[in-house]
Amino acid sequence: MEVHSQVTAQGDKVRELKTAKAAKEEILAAVDQLKKLKIEYKEQTGQEYNKGTVLIIIKLTPRQTIFFNNDSLLMNLSIVAKSRLKMKMSSLENQQGRQQELLSKISSLPGM
Repeated sequence: MEVHSQVTAQGDKVRELKTAKAAKEEILAAVDQLKKLKIEYKEQTGQEYNKGTVLIIIKLTPRQTIFFNNDSLLMNLSIVAKSRLKMKMSSLENQQGRQQELLSKISSLPGM
């Protein structure tokens, strides 16, 4: 995403200006531009910008796009994994219940 790289580049520029002890007005102008870019980033993705974050873009349709950062993707994958694990455990419990039921029926048969 272009705005992600723009925010990163502008943040680098602000750091360089501060390190070089540039004029206060120049630093403030760069910081203002950085703030505007971060607002634009949040409007486009619905998420705050974090420098170390990897942005994952999934284009579902020409009008529908999903944005994940590495944290939200892990969280969503975790939710899916937990949901599947619960379904599997429930299935196993149902199978065990049916096995117990069959064993009870078999043991109640005459001659068993």
